[in-house]
Amino acid sequence: MKRKNAKIGWIGLLAGAMLIGCTAGDRSSSSQSTITIGGSSEAYPMLELLADAYDRENVEIVFMSSSQSSGGLSGVRDNILDIGAISIPVTAIEKTENLQYIPLVRNAVVLIVNEQVQGLDTLNTEAVQNIYRGGITNWKELGDIDGDIILVDIPEDETEKQLLREHYLGQDLTITPQAVLFEDDDEIVEAVSITPYSIGLIAYSEELEDFSVKSLALDGVAPTLENIQNEQYKMVQTIGIVALDQLKPTTEDFLNFISTPEAQSILESNGYILADPKF
Repeated sequence: MKRKNAKIGWIGLLAGAMLIGCTAGDRSSSSQSTITIGGSSEAYPMLELLADAYDRENVEIVFMSSSQSSGGLSGVRDNILDIGAISIPVTAIEKTENLQYIPLVRNAVVLIVNEQVQGLDTLNTEAVQNIYRGGITNWKELGDIDGDIILVDIPEDETEKQLLREHYLGQDLTITPQAVLFEDDDEIVEAVSITPYSIGLIAYSEELEDFSVKSLALDGVAPTLENIQNEQYKMVQTIGIVALDQLKPTTEDFLNFISTPEAQSILESNGYILADPKF
């Protein structure tokens, strides 16, 4: 099995979809089968783990450029993607659209700070609100660190931002105009890693350990596996996948693999909490 990342935008995807009829004959003559995955970037690390473990000859798993959950849903609906990665709840309406939904893991959303923010391990709700509204602009207002706070923010329609508002910010808080907005998770963690005294919001993954950042506890509750399982840590999202009810054999085989004990063990051994132990 081969896996590759395809840095192709949605315009390219749509163009490719228009050419399906023209290339069908070429594809049928090829011995290589392709599974195309796209959508929410939060799901990519775990799906890449599963793709690497999926040992099938002449099967190529292609990861399109990550977007959002809406892109995963629309890509599957429009037959552009075989599998859509999502980090939002599936509505009752979407469940009636000939889609099947498989929840994979429950994952923490965390506030991370640059490594120069030393001696500070937790923020309370009031401090989080003041940082985001611009009421606190220097870390010395919260401890012994003297450095101007650089807020790395994300769009309001991102699941992580919605969770932050639900549990800490509230819906009416106005974000400081000094915040620096980024669209992509990779950009966020890189920005916080290289920007002294910065803070940002991101879905947790073990890849964070490769950067010069640390995650904070909130109101004294750290985003540990135990605190996620016992629901003490509040900002948790369910990450899963969607596909059409009627699947091509290659995609169906990969989804069957995802539900095996082997695949579940891979996720658990990499620090993920299964959303449903029976998935």
